[in-house]
Amino acid sequence: QTSPAVAAQAQSILFTRLLPTLKASAHPSQKPQGIDVLNLWYGLSMDTITAYQFGLSNSSDFVRDTAYRSHWLELFQSRKPYAYYPQEVPRLTNFLSKVGIRLVPRWVDDANDEIEDWALRMCNAATASSNKCSSYSDNPGEEPVVVRAMLKGIQKESNKEQSILSQRISDSTELMVATEMIDNLAAGHETSGITLTYATWHLSQDLELQKALRAELLTLDPPLKYSPEHIKEGSPLLGLPNLKSLDSLPLLHAVLSETLRLNAAIPGSTPRVTPYPSCNLVGYEVPGGVRVCSSSWTLHRNADVYEQPEVWDHTRWLDGDGRSGEAAKERDKWFWPFSSGGRMCVGNNFATLRRSCSILACPVTNNCRQK
Repeated sequence: QTSPAVAAQAQSILFTRLLPTLKASAHPSQKPQGIDVLNLWYGLSMDTITAYQFGLSNSSDFVRDTAYRSHWLELFQSRKPYAYYPQEVPRLTNFLSKVGIRLVPRWVDDANDEIEDWALRMCNAATASSNKCSSYSDNPGEEPVVVRAMLKGIQKESNKEQSILSQRISDSTELMVATEMIDNLAAGHETSGITLTYATWHLSQDLELQKALRAELLTLDPPLKYSPEHIKEGSPLLGLPNLKSLDSLPLLHAVLSETLRLNAAIPGSTPRVTPYPSCNLVGYEVPGGVRVCSSSWTLHRNADVYEQPEVWDHTRWLDGDGRSGEAAKERDKWFWPFSSGGRMCVGNNFATLRRSCSILACPVTNNCRQK
């Protein structure tokens, strides 16, 4: 919330890409066609996460470059049905491949190669920029925050003689960084895109809620308003309120929390393998090597905690709305959209901030209505 890079990147992407796109979609000539919000939110999520990883000039521009966005999403989505084999039965997949039986078609490899090459180019550009620039104080939006952090971490580990990581670095630093970056952007763009699409859908059902949310946004300082003349590329941060102030917006928090509860972007099981020799899970002694799962979908539908759990009701997150303190504690205790513990989502804070900014953008321009 206090990062100058995040503020500058959010300012640029919101005001020079997203808001003009939403405004154009409301033009009389465009209204009959509407707008594909899923692809738009995928594009916005990709732009924000790659800007944070690689800096603005090295990042994607999927909001405006709709042709390549469609091509990339087609590559990414088409290969997903085949992820099961190398992930769940890797030995069988490799063995069959050696005897000429491919469970995964070659075109999936080609799609993966193109995606990896695309990510590697951004990563190399960001690394070169980081090596040349010691400070981004004059242009914070260009800072490749995540790449710089990882390069510093690798350098620190390289100086430790007994570090496991330092033994693996050797000449593979470039691929190590790129591998980490593609994991982040692949997971980050999809989950946020899905969540924002559901949030848009729920807002489209309730114009009164949109009006109330818009009124809440106007309490920000400065109030978040859009004008084509207001913000220009490279201008000071005149149109973006302090990002920490988003925490003080209860209605925005309620809309986002209820969407994450009912429509988790990753609703399925989260598998883990129990450690040897055994472990205790909620009072049950489980042997080592057993695959166990948890599911946010199941937790978020506990009717004892969330009344009418299948109903999207943002008011359940508005404290002081007739709910006791204990009820609110129990509600928050069962809320698990990002997992928890050592394997929880590492981007949960960035994702929440990004989604909050994006939800702000939709009611700022025009009412979104169900089509």
